[in-house]
Amino acid sequence: AVVSTQSTGEPQRYTLRCLIYNTADVTLEDTNIMGEQMSDIYVKTYLEGRKKEAQETDVHFRSLTGEGNFNWRMCYDMEIIVQENKMVQKKKGKFWHIEKTVKKVDPMFYIEVYDKDILSRDDLLGSTELDLTRLPAPSKTANECTLEVYERDNFFSLFERKKIS
Repeated sequence: AVVSTQSTGEPQRYTLRCLIYNTADVTLEDTNIMGEQMSDIYVKTYLEGRKKEAQETDVHFRSLTGEGNFNWRMCYDMEIIVQENKMVQKKKGKFWHIEKTVKKVDPMFYIEVYDKDILSRDDLLGSTELDLTRLPAPSKTANECTLEVYERDNFFSLFERKKIS
């Protein structure tokens, strides 16, 4: 076994900016009084280990086609040790602990689409998780943005690029 004596480096600060613009082909879970299938769509996002800090879009009410229009921006501050591809999380333990506990986790970003319900728990319609150190290359059009982008070998780390276009 080879043990590296090289320093792992200090965490670097990053801000992840996520834009939720539209949804399409979302499952229609409810039925309105006219007997038509519909959903009240919203999107929720969060980082690994930070579900309590999740952010949500507004609700696109009564979607009959599975489309939702949001134009919603979400920002997440995080610290990354680039050499290790790990996200640093500092949490205060029990109330008697003086110092924060430091935990290293994979930098995963979660996106979930829900149907808003008033009298019951919201229905999860779909979800995905993105490894921020292994993202597929961006698509130029919405039609090119399919699951086939994961079959190609064109991946990159978000922390090795300054801008994605």
